Amino acid sequence: MKPVVVSRRQVLQGAKGFTLALPFLPSLVPVKAYAATAVIARQPRFVSFCSNHGGVLEKTMYPADAVLTQSMQLYTEHAIRWGTHVPSNAGGDTALSEIARAPSNKLTPALVAKINIIRGLDVPWYIAHNTGGHLGNYARNDGNGGDGQAVQSKPTPTIDQLLAYSNKFYTTQDGIRLRAMITGNQRGLTWNFSNPAARTGTIQEIKGPDGVKNLFNMIFDPAAVKPPANLPPPRQTIVDRVLANYKGLKESNKRLSKDDRQRLDDHMQRIAELQMRVGARQVVRSAACKDVKDPGEPTGRAKYQAINDVIAAAFMCGTSRIAVVGVRENEFASNGANWHQGVAHLWDSSGQGLLVEANRNIFSQVYVDLLSKLEVEDQPGQTLLDNSFVTWTNESGQETHDARSRPTFTAGSGAGAFKTGLYIDYRNMAIKGRIRANPSGTQGAFASTGLTHSQFLATILQAYGLPRSDWQSIPNNGKAGYGNDFVAADYLKAQAPQVMANASDPLPVLSA
Repeated sequence: MKPVVVSRRQVLQGAKGFTLALPFLPSLVPVKAYAATAVIARQPRFVSFCSNHGGVLEKTMYPADAVLTQSMQLYTEHAIRWGTHVPSNAGGDTALSEIARAPSNKLTPALVAKINIIRGLDVPWYIAHNTGGHLGNYARNDGNGGDGQAVQSKPTPTIDQLLAYSNKFYTTQDGIRLRAMITGNQRGLTWNFSNPAARTGTIQEIKGPDGVKNLFNMIFDPAAVKPPANLPPPRQTIVDRVLANYKGLKESNKRLSKDDRQRLDDHMQRIAELQMRVGARQVVRSAACKDVKDPGEPTGRAKYQAINDVIAAAFMCGTSRIAVVGVRENEFASNGANWHQGVAHLWDSSGQGLLVEANRNIFSQVYVDLLSKLEVEDQPGQTLLDNSFVTWTNESGQETHDARSRPTFTAGSGAGAFKTGLYIDYRNMAIKGRIRANPSGTQGAFASTGLTHSQFLATILQAYGLPRSDWQSIPNNGKAGYGNDFVAADYLKAQAPQVMANASDPLPVLSA
């Protein structure tokens, strides 16, 4: 048989200084081989702040029940409540709860009207320590209990990545340098297929660049803020030519194994992403874009505020519209030593004070900091925050390890998709809705179940134009909601039947 020569195995270098080469393909081992114009449009953005642990008492985390002035019988056996925020003044701060407070010059009445605090969104089983649960990959948990171990073999991509690779979210790639900015000091948050465009291959962690400056350099080129007038039509890049060669190899060579075809598909996808970054035209989305500066490389809490500067820069300049930020609680407390065992696991005793301090500082110094930086005009009468949906979730609820009533903060209407300015309580306060809780918690021996975190994720996907048909059939996704639909026996007894059956429906009250 005549040997097949893979002539494009050599390394190619383009004008931008990047290198290209075929991945190693074991099934071919026996064969000889050799080593912009400004665009103004209302486009939504998405940010997810994810903090580890949790364990803040619910009476401290949430506003008073008196705020819940409205109610609705959602199901025969499940009512929900909500109300408009009633802020108070506390020593120069505006406070919505003991945790949700910040200096009044930052947490202004206008900003209060754009923030939601949501109670009663559950992961309805014992997930314990996890990182993937914030955005839908419940399989990324530490296996601290039987429930968690049961779902570790069923990974799913996270919703930030589904948005990032959807042509319904990114209707154009003009100006986009990075589909999603993954950053912060907490890893394991965001996951996708090895070939995300084709949704094939294994589910892999998506890691962002190390350091704030590297992130800045990936999404923003200060020299290219205002592109020259009358840009000539772009020429076919060397990447385009190599992609065509790769495609020919895949389609013409019958000796390629199934695994090698997947490797080739994955590699082609990465090359396409590289081309997008090196060839992206700058799109100016805000006059404030001209004021963006290199953030440098700060440390400590200042790092997160520099990250916020980069996110705001990307949103203003149109170089990215998605960000996921991992936040470590111990960095925001006066004593962050031995946080895991000495603080988070003592949530119901000596650790509570430091947990409150850390979460209050995260709200004020990280969350509100970004919200205030996004309060710049995006469109006439609309700010960047108006066109964004900025979430903050804890790993756990009141009890470390237990994700019942996981605290969920949102801000911005997502370009009109969400209502704002509300405290929403999705818990079922009827007797049927109760499950046994830690006796030392403020809820006594029983606590109330609510709706599900998976319904919250499904709501975000649909609000940004991704219908159920886009993600309901993803391997390991549940029949309803986004992510594994496992329900523990105690939750199953307490829930109204419709809670899981309707988990793909947009959340009531929150959805516009």
